[in-house]
Amino acid sequence: MRRTALVGGAGGEEDPFGSFAIVDDVSESVAQLVVTVRPSIPAAWFHHVLTRPVIELDGTEHPARWGANALPIEADHPHLLKVFFRYRGQRSARLGEGRSELTATVPGSATAVRAQLGVRNSSTFRITGPTVQP
Repeated sequence: MRRTALVGGAGGEEDPFGSFAIVDDVSESVAQLVVTVRPSIPAAWFHHVLTRPVIELDGTEHPARWGANALPIEADHPHLLKVFFRYRGQRSARLGEGRSELTATVPGSATAVRAQLGVRNSSTFRITGPTVQP
């Protein structure tokens, strides 16, 4: 069966607005992971101006943006999701790192999770969603 999917990027320093591509012949086992990354409300202005979130999925880093970020994933396969932030210009820091395992159960569907940064300066991201395992 021929299927078409819209696969989105999260943007970054090279592509600040994100990029999307139409992909034909999507594998039957591919799903989409939508990670909504949010800073704490009191510090939101600070994070939006001075930091950038990063999503690591199965050991591969993906530059992200504050808000919704879409990534293709294999369905019916466990994945390790990590979310952290860096100050602009940093390349190796992993601040506020939160991690969780998840599985997308339905191929061709979108699985949504939320990564919320805590209020305190030493807080980590709390990752929640219907397919997240602590």
